[in-house]
Amino acid sequence: MNQYTKIVHDLFDLINRTRGAGIMLDFLSDDIVYMNPATGRTDKKGMLGFHTMLFSAFPDIFYQIDRLIVNGETAVIECTVSGTQKGDFVGLPPTEKQIKLPLAFVVTFEDGKAKTWNSYFDTGTMMRQLGVAK
Repeated sequence: MNQYTKIVHDLFDLINRTRGAGIMLDFLSDDIVYMNPATGRTDKKGMLGFHTMLFSAFPDIFYQIDRLIVNGETAVIECTVSGTQKGDFVGLPPTEKQIKLPLAFVVTFEDGKAKTWNSYFDTGTMMRQLGVAK
């Protein structure tokens, strides 16, 4: 198994078991650049802040890796995330609704840690599943 394949599987296994943003620290470089549709471009602190809020809002969140492609120091991860919104999420009060959303991540590693992490997901689909958009 490729080093980065193992790192990705280990990270998502830990997230699914603990749902704690702090466990991500060992996998991230100090100067990581993180981007997703909700946060825009941010740093390690912003990434951890987003995931702390995410794991609090969706305490049963689960990432299913559907496909993982590793080429050199870059991993492309397609997954399905599911969970029930039980807490505030980006200003949205709890809806008690479930999401099941396809996601893609492109992660570049350096010295065994994530150096860049780009997240892609359809916010419109997510908001429709949460019942706040048509």
